[in-house]
Amino acid sequence: MIVYKTDNALRNALQKDGHKLGGRNVSVTVATTHGTCQQEGTHTPAMASEVVEVLGARHSNGVFVDGTFGRGGHSREILKALGPSGRLHGFDVDDDAIQAGKALEKQDSRFTIHRAPFSQMLKHLDKGSIQGVLLDVGISSPQLDGGRGFRPEVDGPVDMRFDASEQSETALQYLVRASRQELAAALEAFGGERPAHARRIADAVALAKAEDPTLQSMTTSKLAQLASAAKGHREYQQMHPAKMTFQALRVAVNREFAELRDGLEAATEACGLNGAVAVLTWKHAECAVVVDFQDAFVAAGSVEVAAVVSVVLGYYHYAAG
Repeated sequence: MIVYKTDNALRNALQKDGHKLGGRNVSVTVATTHGTCQQEGTHTPAMASEVVEVLGARHSNGVFVDGTFGRGGHSREILKALGPSGRLHGFDVDDDAIQAGKALEKQDSRFTIHRAPFSQMLKHLDKGSIQGVLLDVGISSPQLDGGRGFRPEVDGPVDMRFDASEQSETALQYLVRASRQELAAALEAFGGERPAHARRIADAVALAKAEDPTLQSMTTSKLAQLASAAKGHREYQQMHPAKMTFQALRVAVNREFAELRDGLEAATEACGLNGAVAVLTWKHAECAVVVDFQDAFVAAGSVEVAAVVSVVLGYYHYAAG
């Protein structure tokens, strides 16, 4: 976050929204206490036209899947492109997303929402029956702004679940049960923390559990302070020093990488011989999962799917306010 001293400086900064920086897109918005100023209940779809073209959805009467429905941004663009007999199935586990999906069902009879992770799409669809699958992996703005503890800058419960049902584990419960070694490994593998930083943060959590085994008083602010103090300095980028810790916990709690691997396998089976799987990734670690899967797929000599397309998006976000 950048704070400007004058309104004129803020206006000048906002004019940079959408500009290119080193081949990447720059987004400049006015910050709120919860993050962006995106309209509540919406999700701006990234590379929507490219997704439609890669999937071959333009004027198609085939069957497609939006495996990460969110608030339906990509789904609406795909539905606009489909022919009158085309079909689109959406998958999500977020309660708010399901409500948005049910509303879209009422608006367009060609759409069906499923409350399930995209890795389970074959429980709802037949193998080889799908023309194209979209997976826009990671977290969306509505989830970041939804008060589930995804942001280290905002105080709240240490939850971080996409699926907020009772049977799913919260990030706090994960911290309580995870060993020091397990937590350090997760921070390094899922958050990109340096090994020394990961060990120090895991040690700090272990010391906190020694005083309070259930971590009842732990909030996102306290967790962010703990992680920041353990690291001892700010990152070279202008981001919160606990950001990677929060990312690692989110990935671990929601099994994001395992879900992506299982989802890619399910998507390729669902598509069949001439299908296309389009993947939008936002982190290097996510992209690595897709590349590893693609390499293994090619090495196995499989010809059941025409292409697995990985689109890696570099996205800088500067919030001015």
